Amino acid sequence: MLAKVPNETPHWPAANCYDAMKMLAQAIKQASIANTPKSLEADRKKVRDALAQIKDFPGLTSADGKITMVDMVDGKHAGDAIKKGTLIQIQNGKFVPVGEGKAAALKLR
Repeated sequence: MLAKVPNETPHWPAANCYDAMKMLAQAIKQASIANTPKSLEADRKKVRDALAQIKDFPGLTSADGKITMVDMVDGKHAGDAIKKGTLIQIQNGKFVPVGEGKAAALKLR
């Protein structure tokens, strides 16, 4: 994503969507789905299970470049993405990552 627009910083929602779609694509590949009308229910479960297994995914929006999915919390499916945050400050009307832990998608150029 960054290589396609080298002089621009992606907007945070766009970078999050990019990470989500890349994780979904990885899960679909790993799930080995049949992709037929009869296998739809089983395929959905396989993809959900594959998403739940993602660990240290190389994402743009994590300060350390790693995103891990957490499947179960207190016996319930959570589906949360765990990643290090980035502290952002508004400077001269622009969002600027500050301090340690700047996400790759927000690095200053």
